[in-house]
Amino acid sequence: MARLVFGFHSLCWSAVGELFSDANYRDNDCEGVVRRYPQMLSTVVKGRGTEGMVHFYIREFHAFVHGAKHKFDIFHDWGEVTGFTPDARRVFLKWGHERYEHNRRVCRGVHILIESTVVFLALGAVSSISTGYTKAYRQRRTFELERDRLLRHPSTEIIGAERG
Repeated sequence: MARLVFGFHSLCWSAVGELFSDANYRDNDCEGVVRRYPQMLSTVVKGRGTEGMVHFYIREFHAFVHGAKHKFDIFHDWGEVTGFTPDARRVFLKWGHERYEHNRRVCRGVHILIESTVVFLALGAVSSISTGYTKAYRQRRTFELERDRLLRHPSTEIIGAERG
């Protein structure tokens, strides 16, 4: 039986002066944080991604979309992800495929840091779904610079009634 630990939303200030809140997840195989900025959703996941982590992220994503007024950016720090369970891949790819058009209307872009070659190659399946919308990074510094740049320059494009 997996041990699950759900944290609470804590409010903090980022290095670039943005207010954010964190929600935490942990099970036997992975741990993660979903960070909500005013116009950015960021994740940090370590270990082997599990179905529970994917469901946690999806819930956080939908809660974030519900309150978003402008298009936002998503940054996934998967630099310390060693792989994903088959169920995690299945759920994430199914959700991504089913929600692709909707997610494109509310998100400006998805940025993913991947340091594992195996995980980088597996991302090909996701990239084929979201060509031009997802950008993969192999170097942490480049990923962090882009994240900080977009935090300083959020989208001004208003989300329409299709937020669902």
